[in-house]
Amino acid sequence: MNRSLLRLLAVVAAVWPREPTASRELCRAVRFLTGGTTTVESNGTAPTGTDETASTRVDKTTSTRTDETADLVVAVGYVTGVCAGTLAAGAVCVAWVTTEAPAWSVVTPAVVGLTTTHTVHRVPVWVATFRRTRALGTAATLIGLVAVRLRLGAPPERAAAFAGRVGEGPLAGSLARHADAARATAGTGLDEWAADWRPWFPALDRSVALLLAATDAPPGLREQTLDRAVAAVGDVVETRAASFAASIRGPVTALYAGCVLLPLALVGAVPAASVAGLPVGPVGFVVAYDLLLPAVVVVASAWILLDRPVAFPPPRLPRTHPSLPSTRRRTVFAAVGGATTGWLVATVAVGEWAAVPVATGFGLGWASLAWFRPTQSLRARVVELERGLPDALALVGRRVAGGAAVERAVTTAGERLPGPVGEAFAAAGRRRRTLGVDLERAFCGDAGPFVRTPTATGRATATLLAVAAEAGPPAGELLTTEAERLDTLRDHERQARRAVATVTDTLEQTAAVFGPLVGGATVALASGLDGLSAASAVGDGTTLSAATVGTAVGVYVLVLAVVLPTLAVGLRAGLDRSRVGYRVGRSLTAATATFLAATWVTGLLV
Repeated sequence: MNRSLLRLLAVVAAVWPREPTASRELCRAVRFLTGGTTTVESNGTAPTGTDETASTRVDKTTSTRTDETADLVVAVGYVTGVCAGTLAAGAVCVAWVTTEAPAWSVVTPAVVGLTTTHTVHRVPVWVATFRRTRALGTAATLIGLVAVRLRLGAPPERAAAFAGRVGEGPLAGSLARHADAARATAGTGLDEWAADWRPWFPALDRSVALLLAATDAPPGLREQTLDRAVAAVGDVVETRAASFAASIRGPVTALYAGCVLLPLALVGAVPAASVAGLPVGPVGFVVAYDLLLPAVVVVASAWILLDRPVAFPPPRLPRTHPSLPSTRRRTVFAAVGGATTGWLVATVAVGEWAAVPVATGFGLGWASLAWFRPTQSLRARVVELERGLPDALALVGRRVAGGAAVERAVTTAGERLPGPVGEAFAAAGRRRRTLGVDLERAFCGDAGPFVRTPTATGRATATLLAVAAEAGPPAGELLTTEAERLDTLRDHERQARRAVATVTDTLEQTAAVFGPLVGGATVALASGLDGLSAASAVGDGTTLSAATVGTAVGVYVLVLAVVLPTLAVGLRAGLDRSRVGYRVGRSLTAATATFLAATWVTGLLV
């Protein structure tokens, strides 16, 4: 955890007069987020039912430090809750003095304070859940890496250390720590690793048991056992994804009907409600559409995401990567240009009330596209490269099995294969001959092809090729088997994403097109009715104008354009900042244009 953040937490927590005590769940979440083990309890002892070995014992100093951090989070939650409740109380008092605020506003400070406190206390748990979900998507890859090293005759402890070193993410880091800790006990670290993640992914127990059983199996049975170990994780991941896709159809449909279709359709009933003696004031309307409904959408989306059992994270591309150009100036120009264009077009086509939501939508949407487009372009190249890796490994494996050296087979693959994977293998072959380095450094060294196009699968492949070069011709069959495993793993990912594709596609279409279309049309229809187009009188003397309705609904449309694509991306591949930002940028641009066009066209017709 960042030291600056810890200092800030300590400063805020110092205001709280009582000694806070974090829950066991919060301690476990903080320990996971700070890089520790996941199942050790807050007192530093091993969980019930497991032996306390070197890999399960937690250093007392580290355990105490993480638990103190969890206590700071608890104190910060209380302090921020009190501050938020106090601010809400002040706002209610001002509302009561200036206008006649509704009676329910009396409970607002308590609701705001308790909600803020609970949210602060739960944020680490939610973040840990999201990260575990992304981590479990790499389980099949790690089990496959262990199996590869076992096929080459390595002992289990070396195979576990190899997978932990080559793999990426919290799951690989956990395996590396357990393998390192097991050196002092002559163990492998695999059993402790599986026990560490048992509450979230019990399938690791079966896979690890099969891996260890394969080390003592006869040669003929050994390969079958290793194949079963790899398949055990992949099958469970695919089954979980299919079950999850079936279970979320109901909640997503309820979210769509209750938070998108019904609220936007009810806008047209506002004038009729005023005529029927059920006046709707501007404060209540704005609070409902720009505070309560967005809060419901965010909470419902987070609840659906937290229930996701596993996600396949996309390639991680840091903004500091040398292949990514600086986009700050372009982003500023896009934001200013989008906001200016939206303001002018909305003012001319619809009216001044539309200027703010339309300018905001275009400004944020264009800025997001400008900022994240280079990352998405590089990610597309990474995906295309990884798609060709199984073919490259199969080709190299066949050449090696026929007696060719691995280095020569890599050069041949670069000459015969098209696209990014062929370019990468050709570049690695040239670097190996020119610099005289091994294959791993040829691929992953300074300015190597798997550095310019960063890919975790590519780096693991480069390490495997370097190991195969030492093994000689017997590694040919291994490389061919690894190519088949990569194909199978990709099939599992495709099946998992296809299972939720219908739901996620509907969410994105609703956010970008259908929701703004309904919202713009209903705003225009409501504005054209008597009693609202000028101003609808309500019982307390306040007025609900067309501008208020249009602005409030426009802001709600923008909220949907941000939240629903985020939910869709999270369901499909886990929350990734660049992918979420790019999809949100597209959705905001499309939603703003659709809302503006629907309002303008419907206004002409009525």
